[in-house]
Amino acid sequence: MSTNNLFLEYTKHYSISELSDPSKLSAATQDIAQLADAMHAHGIGETHYFGLMNLQPSLQRIFFIHVPKCGGTSIRKLLVDKNRCAPVPVPGSGALEQSIRYMTQSFPPNSPQASLLHPYMTNDTGMDLHSRFLHVYAGYLLLQNPQKIFILGHKKARGFLPFFRADTDIFFTTVRAPEEILKSMMSYRVYHTLQYPERPESLSLLEHLETDAEKFTEMVRSQPETLAHRILETDSPSIAAYLSFQEQPDHASIMKDLKDNKVFIAHMSEQGQMLSALFGRQPDIPHENSSHKRKGHKNASPEREGLAAEFADLAQPEWALPFVDPESSRLYQSLESSGIVDYWKNGGTREGYLELLKNL
Repeated sequence: MSTNNLFLEYTKHYSISELSDPSKLSAATQDIAQLADAMHAHGIGETHYFGLMNLQPSLQRIFFIHVPKCGGTSIRKLLVDKNRCAPVPVPGSGALEQSIRYMTQSFPPNSPQASLLHPYMTNDTGMDLHSRFLHVYAGYLLLQNPQKIFILGHKKARGFLPFFRADTDIFFTTVRAPEEILKSMMSYRVYHTLQYPERPESLSLLEHLETDAEKFTEMVRSQPETLAHRILETDSPSIAAYLSFQEQPDHASIMKDLKDNKVFIAHMSEQGQMLSALFGRQPDIPHENSSHKRKGHKNASPEREGLAAEFADLAQPEWALPFVDPESSRLYQSLESSGIVDYWKNGGTREGYLELLKNL
């Protein structure tokens, strides 16, 4: 089967009524397995999953530039769950697991579709993570019939350019003040490391701090500002870096590229209004923080959760100011002064936003 024709044999989509028939349910299970095997045979996932976009050229590509700590996790879920947008995960187990979860949860819990995909949520099937993703992705195609596709994960704007088709695809992103991003990052790292000290990100931070989980907990209590500075030494996301289409730009060239590529931008507090303008009316967007997951995890602790909340309440944006890069500050000021930040506050339209960009 040629690459371009891989999905042509799988144009059938199963409805809920069809899946109430045991024979149809069995046929859907077989089709999911065959499509997953076909994707594997074409090398999908050997090094990355971006090839899924070329296998489905008819789908509009939605390039969400997910700046860390700007409300993007909620948007990822909404795209998959409510907008029939198939996720292409960036390399790494976190994005794969999140994609599996979101696709499976896009169906009502007790529905036939969910029953088909739910077994792949864990490794009880005996499959590795890669195989489980391919099976859930195949099921999402056959059961949800997506019309769009997007890259799920943190990826900088210039990394999307090889896949972008100006005549059909769109860029969008959400932002907030740089010091607010870094304040949120401090709180995220503290929560994450207190609750899940065995995860790779936590172990990496503890190694950087040259400490262990017990001493880290004491630092949260006794030296919160010093700890915040030490955290930001190793992890300070930059708006300028994420929104740049070039290697080493200044804020003026970033603004020009945002204009030229017609990037839709909203302050994170206005993301619902922007998404409604781009994709149609959206449900209320519940805030979903990627740091607050896996309730009931064996190491989760109400005491540590309370300590993390105390740190978040105590943390000040001023603690982050020494770590804000100058280009991000200038870029955010330009986004404010141009009217891009606050554009969607009172509604706003797609056409009106493009006119705003045009006149910059």
